[in-house]
Amino acid sequence: PDLRDAVLSTSGGSGDKLFVSHLRSATIDVLDASTLALVKTVIPPGYTSVVADFQGQPQTFSPTVAWRMIRRPGGGVFVVHQHSKTSAVVVDPSKGGGYEAGDCSFGIVHTAVTALDAEGNILNTERGGSLSGLPVPTDIALSSDQTRVAVIGAGASS
Repeated sequence: PDLRDAVLSTSGGSGDKLFVSHLRSATIDVLDASTLALVKTVIPPGYTSVVADFQGQPQTFSPTVAWRMIRRPGGGVFVVHQHSKTSAVVVDPSKGGGYEAGDCSFGIVHTAVTALDAEGNILNTERGGSLSGLPVPTDIALSSDQTRVAVIGAGASS
């Protein structure tokens, strides 16, 4: 009931793979395309922000909600998903009880893109593929020359 997208990847060293994303957990199952046997389950990377909250505590984020998955040139997939804050959300009384992230671009939920190769290995780990200024991703598209991706987000002003 939680499956989101299925993408067939026909490039790879050990045969074709079927990538299946899960909406609420942001996990990706990698299946052998010929037998549909599960090869592995991949969890996109989370990260710890370099910007501490106003009390000096680290801010940690984990993957949640896989919105869209598309085929990656050369095999594998791109998955656009959310990162949700897993560390404490600290309320700053000096700001009238508002949430203080220490940096306005780090809300409690933001967008990330994870790239997987044809075998299901994560290709990007720096900051977990985070796009912190984009709150709710709705789609991802590959340019016609297959060198860039565009991510669309609801509520984004740019």
